[in-house]
Amino acid sequence: MTLDRQPLKSALPKSACDAVRAFDIQHRDDTEHGMTSRLGSLNEFCWTDLKTRDLPGTAAFFSGALSRRFAVDEDDWRKATKTAVEGHSIGGVSDLTNPVHPSGTPAHVAYHLAVDDVDRGTEAAVEHGAQVVVAPFDAGEQGRPATLTDPAGAAFSLWQANHFTG
Repeated sequence: MTLDRQPLKSALPKSACDAVRAFDIQHRDDTEHGMTSRLGSLNEFCWTDLKTRDLPGTAAFFSGALSRRFAVDEDDWRKATKTAVEGHSIGGVSDLTNPVHPSGTPAHVAYHLAVDDVDRGTEAAVEHGAQVVVAPFDAGEQGRPATLTDPAGAAFSLWQANHFTG
């Protein structure tokens, strides 16, 4: 057998953003939801969520270790704990004891990619080998998330904005 010494041209995406683009999720003008090229742009990471069973402990750890400041968002229907940079909310801390999460889900960081249609994005991801962890659902009037794992087991979430761009 002869081995080809040419570099392997992988069909795998080079980044999660390339993976979302591979799902053929179309861009759209989303100025009505306040999306900018800096935060919340389609097919880019728009939100980071620390999933834990100890919200106060997790927030205290990141506050002490990385000087992160966390606050309860009183305008959020869930009264979510969020963190911000330069006045822009960039992430939060979520409680894994909430029934939306499958029991036994380990603590982790969830990275959300902005998509225009979470149901179509989820279907496309599954067609490309992803597994659904949390099926798309309505998160109040804020939007629709879904959580999946890619074929290698890496977790990621999709976010379809409504009143909250991520």
